[in-house]
Amino acid sequence: MDHPHNEMLFWAVEGGLLPVLGILLAAGMVLQRIYHGKKGTRLAIFSLFIPIVLHSQLEYPFYHSATHWITFVILLYWVDQRVNVPRFAPFTVFGKTLLRVSSLLLPILTSFYMLSALHTNYILTQFEKSQPKDPEILNRVTNPVVWKDRFDWDVYSTYLNIGLYQQNPEFIQPYIDWSLEIIKDKPRPAFYNNLILAFQGLGDESRAEQVRAEAQYLFPNEDFSTVQLRLPQSSSKAQSTAENTVKEIAE
Repeated sequence: MDHPHNEMLFWAVEGGLLPVLGILLAAGMVLQRIYHGKKGTRLAIFSLFIPIVLHSQLEYPFYHSATHWITFVILLYWVDQRVNVPRFAPFTVFGKTLLRVSSLLLPILTSFYMLSALHTNYILTQFEKSQPKDPEILNRVTNPVVWKDRFDWDVYSTYLNIGLYQQNPEFIQPYIDWSLEIIKDKPRPAFYNNLILAFQGLGDESRAEQVRAEAQYLFPNEDFSTVQLRLPQSSSKAQSTAENTVKEIAE
């Protein structure tokens, strides 16, 4: 449900025909570069791309694996440097200035965005692995946009846990508002599990049972009948720290 295990199909679903044409155009330019390589090396250079391209068409898209993406970019750079086809074209003073500024600015912005995405992925992974969950880790996230759904899940689930610990509707309601919107486009069993608990935490058993029935209808292989609110024990100090942290994240 998340995505097809095929890079081309993924972009076709996400963006339509235009991204697919862009990918095909870029692939054609790379093949043209390889074609202009030295005789006896073309097939060897081309063969370097076969494993990773085949992987991208049969397995996870690149955004699921930073290692594959970085390796692919390095290969593209290596081919571009190895197979150099110089051409000359006249440029105006404005064109030269624009190209110089763009050649400096765009790589810096792109690198910053990609590094912040890798850093955010690392931070979210640390938060999700922490036992018990340490909400303070979320304060170190630098780019929540690139992992928006995942970041929102971590934040609002933290809201929900704090609300259930303290039986405080102020922290339970934000999860309900968020999940009711996201399940319209991305229904997941985990969202429904927590939504049932959220309504039970508010004492709204009727809504909780409605959500349970809807979840069971959408996911007949899942057992939602066992989803029942059981309040875990938590110290007041931990609750206070978590509450302050979540408030800082919201701000």
